[in-house]
Amino acid sequence: MRREAERLARALSPRPGDGPAPSEALRPAATSWDPAGVLRGWAADDAYQRVQVGALGEGRPVGVNTRGPDRVCGLGGVEVLYSVTARPVLCGRAPVRAVSPFT
Repeated sequence: MRREAERLARALSPRPGDGPAPSEALRPAATSWDPAGVLRGWAADDAYQRVQVGALGEGRPVGVNTRGPDRVCGLGGVEVLYSVTARPVLCGRAPVRAVSPFT
């Protein structure tokens, strides 16, 4: 998951010298939203990674979610949601039943 989060962060906001675009073509975005920063921060947080590995081991899904602006031809500015998730694949164990907050 870390690798996928870092890959998505590079695609959203490449660092100079880290991608096909020449460094002089890159400009900071004129927004306070930073989905690439959220993904990079999540990937770099070793303590939280241990928590999420533990959750996977207990049969719970994990993920990181963020959002950011984009432009779509014909629609103008839109809000885009980005997510990197994983769920456990249980082999030889009974699945953990999720508890609904509505029951």
